[in-house]
Formats: sequence, C-alpha cells, structure tokens
Amino acid sequence: MAMQLSRRSFLGLSGSSAALLAGLGLTGCGPSDNSKGSSSSDNNSEPPQGSPASTPLDQLPLPEKGQVYDNPQDYDNVQDGGIVTLPAGEVGPNWNYLSVEGNTLEMHNYWLLYMPEAIKSDATLTSFTPDPDLISNLSSSTDSGKLVVTVDINDKAQFNDGTPIDYRALQPVWTVMNGQSDAYTPSATDGYDKIESVEQGDNPKQAVITFSEPVFPYEPIVTQFLHPDAVDPDTYQTGWNTIRTRSGAMARTRSRIASRAKSPLFRTPTGGAGSRS
Repeated sequence: MAMQLSRRSFLGLSGSSAALLAGLGLTGCGPSDNSKGSSSSDNNSEPPQGSPASTPLDQLPLPEKGQVYDNPQDYDNVQDGGIVTLPAGEVGPNWNYLSVEGNTLEMHNYWLLYMPEAIKSDATLTSFTPDPDLISNLSSSTDSGKLVVTVDINDKAQFNDGTPIDYRALQPVWTVMNGQSDAYTPSATDGYDKIESVEQGDNPKQAVITFSEPVFPYEPIVTQFLHPDAVDPDTYQTGWNTIRTRSGAMARTRSRIASRAKSPLFRTPTGGAGSRS
C-alpha cells in the first residue's frame, strides 16, 4: 500500500516529518573511518538541501551541529503538478490522531492533510511560527506563577460546515486531551493536564489559556483545533473513520492556497451536527 501526496501536500508535512524523510537519505553517508574523512573545518559544511547523489562518499561534507537538513523551499518555488508516492505501512484503525488508536507517525502525516496544525515548527522543535491563515497573533505571559497564553485567531478561519474557528475550537482539545474523563483515550496528556481553563478573551476570536504552571514549549499544546462536535464521545472515537469520503474544509484565507490545494485542510468529524457528505 502506498500513500500519494501532491507536491503541495508534501510541503505541508510538519518539519519533524520532513526531517525524518531527509534523514533517511543521510543514513550511511560519510566514511566509516573518521581518520580518512575530512572534518567540517577542512570542507564546506553540508548545505541544508543536501549534497548531489553523485558526490563520492569520501568527499561528502559533514553535517553541522544544530543544522536541519530538510531541503527547505519557499511555497512558490514548487511548481504545480506532479505526485510523490510514499510507502504506507499502516492506515488506521482510527483517523483521529489525538487518540491512542490513531497516534502513529504515518497517521500524523495523514492528519496534517485534513487537520493541519496552526503552529508550524522546525525539525528541532525550538522555533515555532503561527500559520497566519489560522492564528493572527500568539503571545504569553506569567501571572502569579501561572502561564497565560493568548491566541488571536484569524477572523476568516472556519470549519468546512461554516462553524467559526474561535476559542470554542481550543476548548475541545483540552477536554479530550487532559485525561480527566474515561470517555476519551488521549494519546498523551502532557501539558494538557496543566491547563486550568480555556476562555474567551476580548471577543470569540481570542482564546485565553491559563496553565497552572509554566509549560515549555507551550506551542505544541495550542497548535490543534477541533470542531466543537468532537467532545461527543462517539464522534471522538469514530468521527474521523470515514474521513476520505467527506467534503473538504475551509480553513484557508489566501485565495492562492484555496485555488491550488486539492487536499482538504479542516474536516468536520462525521456524526456531528455540522458534518455533511
């Protein structure tokens, strides 16, 4: 079995996934005998896009500590058209990546095609950038020893059934991931169990998340949005299992992305009031 992604969809994979793919290509590169190889001080350091495949092994530059080798490209550098086919060792049984049954690397890659993350990270998980189509501003502060994160959500962001993506799209993530209810099977509760509240800020498009103590990094914890219907236990358990037969979603605001991308970004989980065929 294989999964097929367009070039655009492939670029949408997270930095960690892209780095994994790039890292596979580096396995075994370089001489096994360090005494025969050149140090980074003797040769130029490895460029982020890697070296040509024809480069002799004894001439490969060494990777530089702290550098990420995932061949980063600007969005407009990739031409339309073309398909990359990757092997798929598993599919399912659950298309909900936030549950234990769907929490695998391959299911994460699928998840990013229909439930993209609002905050992008590099492969080192040390640099985080909000997707402006979803989050217009992200800030944090400390109040009496508690971490307070303020998320300003793009005014135009919405689920495919027209439901606005606002503070109520962050509340379900906390509900299903904090481990307080046996109705859900979260893949991990770390960080989510430190959240005390998710409330509306100055308006519904602003979410204020209060943690009982500082959490670092907090960005991965606030990167997910879920449709409010996801808090229904049945929807949480099975709502994404027919994801491939459902309509796409409208979480994009840039017309060039909306016109080019064929893979759905945000899905309403099936079984909820907002789902549609």
